[in-house]
Amino acid sequence: MSENNSNEFISQVAQKEYEYGFTTDVHTETIQKGLSEDVIRLISAKKEEPEWLLEFRLKAYRHWLTMPMPDWALLNIPEIDFQAISYYAAPRKNAPKSLDEVDPEILDTFNKLGIPLEEQKVLSGIAVDAVMDSVSVKTTFKEKLKERLSTADIKQVKEDVLPFVRNPKELDIWSNDYFVLLADMVRIE
Repeated sequence: MSENNSNEFISQVAQKEYEYGFTTDVHTETIQKGLSEDVIRLISAKKEEPEWLLEFRLKAYRHWLTMPMPDWALLNIPEIDFQAISYYAAPRKNAPKSLDEVDPEILDTFNKLGIPLEEQKVLSGIAVDAVMDSVSVKTTFKEKLKERLSTADIKQVKEDVLPFVRNPKELDIWSNDYFVLLADMVRIE
Protein backbone atom coordinates (compact mmCIF):
# COMPACT_ATOMS: atom_id res chain seq x y z
CA MET A 1 0.00 0.00 0.00
CA SER A 2 1.46 3.38 -0.95
CA GLU A 3 1.87 6.13 1.66
CA ASN A 4 -1.00 8.16 0.10
CA ASN A 5 -3.34 5.17 0.15
CA SER A 6 -2.26 4.40 3.71
CA ASN A 7 -2.94 7.98 4.87
CA GLU A 8 -6.32 7.99 3.07
CA PHE A 9 -7.28 4.71 4.72
CA ILE A 10 -6.28 6.03 8.17
CA SER A 11 -8.33 9.19 7.60
CA GLN A 12 -11.37 7.13 6.60
CA VAL A 13 -11.09 4.90 9.66
CA ALA A 14 -10.53 7.85 12.00
CA GLN A 15 -13.70 9.59 10.76
CA LYS A 16 -15.94 6.53 11.11
CA GLU A 17 -18.23 5.99 14.07
CA TYR A 18 -16.48 3.60 16.50
CA GLU A 19 -18.32 0.29 16.10
CA TYR A 20 -16.56 -1.96 18.60
CA GLY A 21 -17.57 -0.42 21.90
CA PHE A 22 -19.92 1.99 23.60
CA THR A 23 -19.97 5.11 25.69
CA THR A 24 -21.82 5.80 28.92
CA ASP A 25 -23.62 9.12 29.18
CA VAL A 26 -23.44 9.83 32.92
CA HIS A 27 -24.10 13.29 34.33
CA THR A 28 -20.64 14.62 35.12
CA GLU A 29 -19.00 17.76 36.34
CA THR A 30 -16.13 18.77 34.07
CA ILE A 31 -13.72 21.66 34.26
CA GLN A 32 -12.62 23.93 31.43
CA LYS A 33 -10.13 22.62 28.91
CA GLY A 34 -6.45 23.31 29.40
CA LEU A 35 -3.62 22.50 31.76
CA SER A 36 -2.01 25.01 34.08
CA GLU A 37 -1.02 25.38 37.71
CA ASP A 38 -4.48 26.84 38.37
CA VAL A 39 -6.12 23.75 36.86
CA ILE A 40 -3.94 21.49 38.99
CA ARG A 41 -4.87 23.48 42.10
CA LEU A 42 -8.56 23.28 41.18
CA ILE A 43 -8.46 19.51 40.69
CA SER A 44 -6.53 19.05 43.92
CA ALA A 45 -9.10 21.15 45.79
CA LYS A 46 -12.01 19.21 44.27
CA LYS A 47 -10.39 15.96 45.38
CA GLU A 48 -9.58 17.47 48.80
CA GLU A 49 -5.97 16.37 48.49
CA PRO A 50 -3.37 17.16 51.15
CA GLU A 51 -1.00 20.07 50.54
CA TRP A 52 2.04 17.80 50.08
CA LEU A 53 0.30 16.02 47.19
CA LEU A 54 -0.60 19.32 45.53
CA GLU A 55 3.04 20.44 45.82
CA PHE A 56 4.20 17.13 44.33
CA ARG A 57 1.81 17.54 41.39
CA LEU A 58 2.89 21.14 40.80
CA LYS A 59 6.56 20.16 40.90
CA ALA A 60 5.89 17.37 38.38
CA TYR A 61 3.93 19.76 36.15
CA ARG A 62 6.75 22.34 36.20
CA HIS A 63 9.22 19.63 35.24
CA TRP A 64 6.90 18.37 32.48
CA LEU A 65 6.82 21.88 31.01
CA THR A 66 10.59 21.70 30.44
CA MET A 67 10.39 18.39 28.56
CA PRO A 68 10.36 18.28 24.76
CA MET A 69 7.81 16.16 22.94
CA PRO A 70 9.43 12.74 22.40
CA ASP A 71 10.31 11.91 18.82
CA TRP A 72 11.87 8.49 19.33
CA ALA A 73 8.85 6.68 17.87
CA LEU A 74 9.41 8.35 14.48
CA LEU A 75 5.69 8.99 14.12
CA ASN A 76 4.48 11.56 11.66
CA ILE A 77 1.62 12.91 13.78
CA PRO A 78 0.56 16.42 14.74
CA GLU A 79 1.79 17.72 18.08
CA ILE A 80 -0.63 17.09 20.94
CA ASP A 81 -2.56 20.18 21.99
CA PHE A 82 -2.59 19.70 25.75
CA GLN A 83 -4.71 22.85 26.12
CA ALA A 84 -7.56 21.21 24.17
CA ILE A 85 -8.09 18.50 26.81
CA SER A 86 -10.26 18.63 29.94
CA TYR A 87 -8.35 16.95 32.75
CA TYR A 88 -11.17 16.40 35.24
CA ALA A 89 -14.61 14.85 35.03
CA ALA A 90 -16.51 13.47 38.01
CA PRO A 91 -19.89 11.76 38.21
CA ARG A 92 -22.44 12.90 40.79
CA LYS A 93 -21.21 12.70 44.37
CA ASN A 94 -24.14 11.28 46.34
CA ALA A 95 -23.59 7.56 46.82
CA PRO A 96 -26.76 5.56 46.19
CA LYS A 97 -28.34 3.52 48.98
CA SER A 98 -29.81 0.90 46.62
CA LEU A 99 -29.63 -0.13 42.97
CA ASP A 100 -32.83 1.85 42.41
CA GLU A 101 -30.85 5.04 43.09
CA VAL A 102 -27.94 4.18 40.77
CA ASP A 103 -27.78 6.17 37.55
CA PRO A 104 -29.49 3.98 34.90
CA GLU A 105 -26.64 4.72 32.47
CA ILE A 106 -24.18 3.17 34.93
CA LEU A 107 -26.40 0.09 35.34
CA ASP A 108 -26.66 -0.16 31.56
CA THR A 109 -22.86 -0.04 31.35
CA PHE A 110 -22.59 -2.81 33.95
CA ASN A 111 -25.00 -4.91 31.88
CA LYS A 112 -23.08 -4.28 28.65
CA LEU A 113 -19.89 -5.36 30.40
CA GLY A 114 -21.61 -8.54 31.65
CA ILE A 115 -21.24 -7.72 35.34
CA PRO A 116 -23.52 -9.96 37.46
CA LEU A 117 -26.26 -8.35 39.56
CA GLU A 118 -24.50 -9.02 42.88
CA GLU A 119 -21.34 -7.37 41.62
CA GLN A 120 -23.39 -4.45 40.34
CA LYS A 121 -24.59 -3.91 43.91
CA VAL A 122 -21.01 -4.04 45.13
CA LEU A 123 -19.82 -1.62 42.44
CA SER A 124 -22.69 0.70 43.29
CA GLY A 125 -21.29 1.51 46.69
CA ILE A 126 -21.50 -1.43 49.00
CA ALA A 127 -18.02 -2.92 48.92
CA VAL A 128 -15.48 -1.89 46.28
CA ASP A 129 -13.81 1.12 44.77
CA ALA A 130 -14.98 1.96 41.27
CA VAL A 131 -13.26 4.74 39.32
CA MET A 132 -14.96 6.67 36.55
CA ASP A 133 -13.10 9.43 34.80
CA SER A 134 -10.91 11.22 37.32
CA VAL A 135 -12.37 10.25 40.68
CA SER A 136 -13.34 7.33 42.83
CA VAL A 137 -17.12 7.10 43.01
CA LYS A 138 -17.57 4.26 45.47
CA THR A 139 -16.09 3.06 48.76
CA THR A 140 -13.79 0.13 49.38
CA PHE A 141 -14.59 -2.88 51.48
CA LYS A 142 -12.74 -2.37 54.73
CA GLU A 143 -14.27 -5.45 56.38
CA LYS A 144 -13.06 -7.74 53.59
CA LEU A 145 -9.62 -6.17 53.84
CA LYS A 146 -9.50 -6.74 57.61
CA GLU A 147 -10.71 -10.31 57.15
CA ARG A 148 -7.96 -11.02 54.63
CA LEU A 149 -5.31 -9.34 56.75
CA SER A 150 -6.32 -11.34 59.82
CA THR A 151 -5.67 -14.61 57.95
CA ALA A 152 -2.61 -13.62 55.91
CA ASP A 153 0.56 -15.65 56.37
CA ILE A 154 2.63 -12.88 57.96
CA LYS A 155 5.76 -15.03 58.06
CA GLN A 156 5.53 -15.45 54.28
CA VAL A 157 4.79 -11.74 53.81
CA LYS A 158 7.93 -10.85 55.79
CA GLU A 159 10.00 -13.26 53.69
CA ASP A 160 8.59 -11.74 50.49
CA VAL A 161 9.45 -8.14 51.41
CA LEU A 162 12.73 -8.79 53.22
CA PRO A 163 14.89 -8.22 50.10
CA PHE A 164 13.42 -4.72 49.76
CA VAL A 165 13.81 -3.59 53.38
CA ARG A 166 16.94 -1.79 54.59
CA ASN A 167 16.48 -2.71 58.24
CA PRO A 168 14.91 -6.16 58.82
CA LYS A 169 14.18 -5.22 62.46
CA GLU A 170 11.44 -2.91 61.14
CA LEU A 171 9.46 -6.04 60.31
CA ASP A 172 9.38 -7.17 63.95
CA ILE A 173 6.16 -5.26 64.64
CA TRP A 174 4.35 -6.86 61.70
CA SER A 175 1.54 -9.16 62.74
CA ASN A 176 -2.01 -9.89 61.62
CA ASP A 177 -3.35 -7.69 64.44
CA TYR A 178 -1.01 -4.86 63.43
CA PHE A 179 -2.32 -4.80 59.87
CA VAL A 180 -5.95 -5.11 60.97
CA LEU A 181 -5.39 -2.05 63.20
CA LEU A 182 -3.85 -0.21 60.26
CA ALA A 183 -6.86 -1.11 58.10
CA ASP A 184 -9.12 0.45 60.75
CA MET A 185 -7.17 3.70 60.38
CA VAL A 186 -7.60 3.87 56.61
CA ARG A 187 -9.97 6.67 55.63
CA ILE A 188 -11.56 6.52 52.21
CA GLU A 189 -13.53 9.42 50.82
